[in-house]
Amino acid sequence: MPEHVLASRQPDSVSLVAVSATTWQVRGQRDGDEPASVILGYIQHVGDTFEATNLIRPLDCRAMSTPARAVESIAGAAPE
Repeated sequence: MPEHVLASRQPDSVSLVAVSATTWQVRGQRDGDEPASVILGYIQHVGDTFEATNLIRPLDCRAMSTPARAVESIAGAAPE
């Protein structure tokens, strides 16, 4: 997935890790001063959509039209 996918987010706050040719892990920083990152969710390229599965909000899975929207869907979500 191209680096410009993260253009709408701060590059140091969200990162993508390739799990396979069609699946990426979305990682982000914990709240506060903790330097460790956590898994926020997964993105899978299926056909012409990108399925964004959010691990912060259980059972939140959305089909997005672009990888950038999928990242935003996951990274923009805050725990309630």
